[in-house]
Amino acid sequence: MRRSIVLGAVTGLLFASATASADELVAPRKMSLAEAVAEAMRNNPDVKTAGEERDVATARRWEAGGNFGPRIHVDGSVQEWDSAFSIAFGPQQFTVRDQFTWSFTATAIQPITGLLAVYEQYHIGNLGVDLADIRKKATQRDVGFRVIEGYFRLLQAERLAEVALTSVDQLQAQLKLANSFHDAGTVSKDDVLRAELALASAKQRVIQTRAQVSLGRSRLATLMGLSPATEIDAVPLASEP
Repeated sequence: MRRSIVLGAVTGLLFASATASADELVAPRKMSLAEAVAEAMRNNPDVKTAGEERDVATARRWEAGGNFGPRIHVDGSVQEWDSAFSIAFGPQQFTVRDQFTWSFTATAIQPITGLLAVYEQYHIGNLGVDLADIRKKATQRDVGFRVIEGYFRLLQAERLAEVALTSVDQLQAQLKLANSFHDAGTVSKDDVLRAELALASAKQRVIQTRAQVSLGRSRLATLMGLSPATEIDAVPLASEP
């Protein structure tokens, strides 16, 4: 008996810990429309890809522009011998090579005939940057539009879920009233069945609208570059109650 109590207590603690951890993982993240758009501009994969493509185009333009200047080549060497090398010429010694020898050369080559081709390559790179910039801005506008659309759809789904839940409360009250009238002999069993059917349909709508809310949150989180499991709590607009 004692083992069962201890096992039950441990199981309860583990379940409570798991429930607390799950609550922390699915904690809703309250976010306004402006914050959702800003989050998408930072983390959306399409926006990131467009930005990286523009960086690549900029690097290629700089690479082409580097060919305008001269090419500099520097070379040097140092050698150490066991001793200096000298040649005797009469009474005098002529040093042919010192014990330490070194050399240093530096050359600068400025292309002239190829400048036209370099300019054309640079101009093409400049056009590539402009094109990448246009694509980036178009991607940002497209993603921003989809985030705004998803945000409004989420708000709409949440309102529909609230309406469906209110409808369930009202129909439950009507069913209770219909049962009271039926017990009093005022209404027939058909009226009670119709009230039960209406309540069952309303509960089904609650399930459907809640599923639409979950789907809308997942879509919005994905557009913002977040995990689909992220719970987004959309802040109503200022004009809404």
